[in-house]
Amino acid sequence: MYAASDPSQRYKVSSAFHEATSHGLTVARTWAFSDGGYRPLQYAPGFYNEQMFKVK
Repeated sequence: MYAASDPSQRYKVSSAFHEATSHGLTVARTWAFSDGGYRPLQYAPGFYNEQMFKVK
């Protein structure tokens, strides 16, 4: 989640998926959560850090 939300680190996510595809992976499920702490996804109940959802 952190790497995908940081443009300078995003290549790590793409690289991991490209490598997995080369080994035959065709479906992947992800799960991300982070409540509080460093760059939280949810910083308070019902309030989300929108930057964590914006991946281009």
